[in-house]
Amino acid sequence: MAFQAPEFFSLARTAALYLHTPFPAHRQPRCMVPGWDTEVFGCPLPDYVGTAQLLWGCALFNTGRFDPALYDGPDGENFNRTVSRDTVLRVVERHFATDVASIKAAEKQATRNLARVAGGTAAQLRRFTYNPLLGRPAVTGFGPGLLCPSPQLVWRKATPSGIYHTGREHFGPDFLQETGYLFEEYVGRQLRLIPDADVVSEITYRVKRNELQSVDWIVVFDDLVLLVEVKSMMPTENARLGLELGVAETDSKLARAYRQVNAASAQIDQRHPAFAGGRPATPGADRHP
Repeated sequence: MAFQAPEFFSLARTAALYLHTPFPAHRQPRCMVPGWDTEVFGCPLPDYVGTAQLLWGCALFNTGRFDPALYDGPDGENFNRTVSRDTVLRVVERHFATDVASIKAAEKQATRNLARVAGGTAAQLRRFTYNPLLGRPAVTGFGPGLLCPSPQLVWRKATPSGIYHTGREHFGPDFLQETGYLFEEYVGRQLRLIPDADVVSEITYRVKRNELQSVDWIVVFDDLVLLVEVKSMMPTENARLGLELGVAETDSKLARAYRQVNAASAQIDQRHPAFAGGRPATPGADRHP
């Protein structure tokens, strides 16, 4: 309820995006080679998601607490068959656990960073900046096991947005670019589920001496041509704070997408031969970005 998001669907989308979507054949991965998930998480991605689910479920039903001693209880063997105790403890230590001193240090740093942002000195804006529990949602030092003050942040670590940031910390910007390639393919998979429509992938075409690319996907219905340009990005802190600079930053990220949509629409209007494939649409059909 707090995040207004369906937890299980969000977690399932991690598998749909990072496991079940093939990397584009025309791209050469630098990060997402076989075994990349074990390198980042210390275990295969399904075990990482399973660890997050176990930690989250325990926190929900035990007033925010996770105690590894549950593996010694009557259900311990069932848990162990799904994700082993050793894997859970290793992953929790590497990605989820923190202590009070580390949280206080991260909070001070976030506050200092906010003070340096133009227009960001208002105290009420702090809630829109980085929360240290986003990166490490399980805290030691409050009795046996771990305390998860906000269980929603536990499962969030295993959603696509959580994987996005964890991968970036390990691989750098290349991981974000390759996530974008996967997301583009994932969107195409979803579009192909539409009945009675032809889905055409990105078209390379020439205008004079320039070789250009169309939008990522063109969906052709009997009476409609839908132009889809896929972008994978996160809002900057300036955008989250609602500052004027955030508007410019967001605009700069989306401007190329608008140009691609408009350029593809113009080439279709002009009957460019590269766009002649797919089901013929009704003359005068609408095109919606």
